[in-house]
Order: sequence, then structure tokens, then C-alpha cells
Amino acid sequence: MAQAPSDPFAVRFFTPNQLLLFCDHQPDLGDAQLRSGLQGLDGLTNNTAISNALSSNETSSIATLVRAQSTRRFSLVTLTLADTTDSELVSLVEAINNEYNSLPEDGGVDTWLDSLEGSNAALTLRAAALNFLMSSAPSQVGAGGPGSVPTAAPNATLNQASFTLPNGIPQHTGSGTHLYVLDSAHSLTTCQSIYSQYVQSGSNGLLPQLMTAAPSGTNDSFICGSNFRVARNPLLRTLEGNPNPYSTFPPYDSSDHGLFIAGILRTLVSAAPITLIEVLNKYGIGTLESITEGFATVLLDLSSNGSTTISAMSEPHATAILNCSFMLATPQNDYAAGNPHLSSCGAWQNWDNVFSNAPSLLNVPGIMLQIITALVQEQNASIVAAAGNEGHNGNHPPARYPAALHNVVGVAASKADNSMTPYSNLADSPPSDGFQVIGGMIRHLTSSKWVSHCSNSSSVDIANNDPNQGELGLLGIFTRPFPNPNGADTPNSNGWGFWAGTSFAAPIVAALLARLRGQGMSHSAAVAALRALTLNPNSSDAGKLQVTQG
Repeated sequence: MAQAPSDPFAVRFFTPNQLLLFCDHQPDLGDAQLRSGLQGLDGLTNNTAISNALSSNETSSIATLVRAQSTRRFSLVTLTLADTTDSELVSLVEAINNEYNSLPEDGGVDTWLDSLEGSNAALTLRAAALNFLMSSAPSQVGAGGPGSVPTAAPNATLNQASFTLPNGIPQHTGSGTHLYVLDSAHSLTTCQSIYSQYVQSGSNGLLPQLMTAAPSGTNDSFICGSNFRVARNPLLRTLEGNPNPYSTFPPYDSSDHGLFIAGILRTLVSAAPITLIEVLNKYGIGTLESITEGFATVLLDLSSNGSTTISAMSEPHATAILNCSFMLATPQNDYAAGNPHLSSCGAWQNWDNVFSNAPSLLNVPGIMLQIITALVQEQNASIVAAAGNEGHNGNHPPARYPAALHNVVGVAASKADNSMTPYSNLADSPPSDGFQVIGGMIRHLTSSKWVSHCSNSSSVDIANNDPNQGELGLLGIFTRPFPNPNGADTPNSNGWGFWAGTSFAAPIVAALLARLRGQGMSHSAAVAALRALTLNPNSSDAGKLQVTQG
């Protein structure tokens, strides 16, 4: 197993030396013109680090978001600034926002987007942000990883991975929909190895339903048969080689996270094309930049009706369903007060020291994500997101972004008895806008072999599947060796594993929406129909869906 960084105070919430600029512009403005236009803006032109970064493709990157039939485009420009401390970066972001921030109020995004259609401005800078970390619905703030550590399932069968659904869910294959999974993704070489080891050998009955042919293409874009595509992100290669270069956390390989989710979707929706878009690295870590690039990829595909080289399918799709089992790692200011186990944590102390005088740092990323998801939703798309796995000692924190965003369907995790798991966040904001469905139960282990998360503690609680309670995580595709905090990793013989978390509850809801929307329902009609099938349709809590596995 890879060794974690030794610095116990290395917990971070954003990538160092990186500044994000969010702007809108005319559709014919090229990247070079965009960089040049930003260089000429007051407040940017006199900053040497920004000017130098904008002058080079190596120190700046651009993710452009397309709005269908619009006179405007939106771009997120990422700048790597040389020799800039965290404090200097925070001050710079706050200074730019004091001068330029013209984002809408939360809840007014749709009207704001429409108001831009009359703009004749070639380029407008809207806001600046830090490149905050994103992670796979983690159990610790500022770190990656789902609700539990995956464990072996040596006697698993395909039937045991099947689900029993509520009465009233249509027996629909999902045809006419296209499922997008924004998550971790394997390389072409690794997928070819998975195909050889588990598909051709016949040891896993679910993988052949995804990988219907030997993976082929390039390392950045490849196909695994007629209905499964993978789009990788070269940006995330810079995060490989270290479990998380910006945060300490148990360093196990979770690159199967996206594949596990794709397997749940395929189990429930047999005919819909699935495109797995890499936005998280192999340890479950991404950034606001990589997530934006993932959404930009979806928008490009939707605007071309599924005919891009990344994910061309045999027939056009009418409806898109996005699964987002990750969260934005911006701590809430009042979160630690309700969770005493974090009140003395070095990460929180660091947050208070760095960000106490920079109020825009918390609200700007959320509004940016609201704009980005609104652009996707305009393309007849539904977005489903995991709420997070930060519950502790009976406390269930609010849903994190993107689950808490307007019109994004947030999902909490249930135990087998339909009560909320101890680790789950609340489903949505408000909770009644979301759903609660089986995510698997876990137990907590403590091991000094795994890394300290807070500067004043010697160990961190690690969540594992809980056979002692007679309830494991969900059964699904897991192809890597199983992590062991106390020694060598455990070999994987069959490509199956148990894993728990809101990350894996979310695709169940995404698949059910695909079945409903595949019948021609709108997003709002499908959500209402699903709510009507819950155990508590009139409650102010999340809608509890009675789903069992096996």
C-alpha cells in the first residue's frame, strides 16, 4: 500500500498556486483572444503573476461551457501562479471579487442566464475562485473516499447484485436516455487488463454487460463495446503518484469508484448508453477545474446529440441522466460547532486562520456550480448527486454541493430497515427535495497504520463494511486489490466487492429516474412520480425508497 504524507497538518481544501477566473463571452472568442482580453482588465493587467500565467498554455487552461442556441459562452480559466502563498492567493481572489463579482444571487440563476442574451460585451469577468478540491462523497472533509473501505466478496454471484424495487417502478430498459457518470476512470491499459482478467475468464457476471468488447481507442478516449465509453482527463495525471498531494487520508486505490457506480446503473438500466467521464483521480480527488471540465464534456456531447468522438452512440438520445457521486470540499462555517470531534481538528483551525476574512470564498464556488449545472439541465438533463458521508455520533450534516444545488437531486443512504445510515449527510436542501435509499452499513475501525487527519490525533476512524451487524455494503464491481490498513493488500479473485456510502445510493436513484424519463416524462414529472412511490410521500424528510439487493 502507498504511504501517506507524513505531515499531519497537510489537510488542504484547495490546490496551491492556482487561481480560477469565471467569465462569459461571445461564442467566436478563441482561447488566445480570451487570454488577451483577461490580461487587459484592470486589477489583472498590473499583476505580474497573472500576466505571466495568461501568456503561456503551460500555466493556463480553459474549460468552455456551451449553452445551446445562445449568444454567450462560459469559460473557466485556470491559472498557475508562480511563488504565490496561500494567504496571497486568498487576498488576490477576494480583491478580484470585490471589483468584478457579478454572479447572481443563489436561486436567481435561470433569470440571470437569460438576461445575458442581450449582452454585446466580447468578454466579461464574473468572479474569481480558488481551485477547491472535489472528492468522492468523502467521510472526511478535505479528503477523498466513499463511506467505507471496499472488502472482498469471494462467493458473489450476479443474482446477488440484483435489486428489488418499489412497486410502480416501470420495467423499462432506459432506452432513449444516456447515462453520464462523472467520477474516477481507469486507463485504457487497465481496462484491457480488467477485460482479460474478469470478462474473458468468466469470473464476474456483471462486467460483460458493460465491457461487451475488448477496450480500444486512446488513453484519453476509448470504447468498451457498443454501450459503454470512457473519457479520461489528462489534467488528473498531475494528481497521480500521491494519494492526495493536498490532503492526508487513507491512501488506497479507489479508481474502481466510477466503475462500481456504472455497474449499479447497468444492473438497473440494461439498454441505456453509459459514458464514464473522469473528473476524480485514482484516490477519489478532483478539483473544481476537473469537475467543470467534466460538465463541459457533457454539454459538448449533448449539444451534438451524442455524436461527439468521445461518446458516439448507435442512436441519438433524448434525455440525459448525470450521476455525480462527489462533493465540493468547502467547509461550512458552522459545521464544526455541531460536530465536537472536529472542533479541535487542525484542518478546521487552518480553515479559520486562512479564510476568516474572505467571505466570497464560500459563496462563489457554489454559485458557479449552480450556473454550470443549470446549463446542463437546460439540455433536458437530470442531475443526481450523493449527499456526503460526514454523519457522526447521531449528527447528520446538511447535504454538500452539488447535491444541495437547486434542481440537483440529492441522495442520502439508508440501512436495510430504511433508517438513515449513521454516516450519511441529509439528502438535499431542503431534505424533502431528495431521496434516501440503501447505501450499505459500515463499522468504524481505528488504525494507527493509516494517516492522521487532524494535527492533534494519532489515528483516524476508518469506515469499513459491517458484517458484525449482519449488513454489508452494496455488492458491485471492484477489480483492484482490497486495501488493508495493517499490512499487504488482499488479492482480488473475482472482480466483486462490497462498498458502502451515499456514492452508491445515488446511482440507484439515477437509474430509477432513467426508467421514468425513458417513458417520456420531464425531469420534474419523473421526480414527482418517484416521490409518490416512497414510503413517506408527504413527509418533510427525504423520500425513502424501499430498495433491497440480493
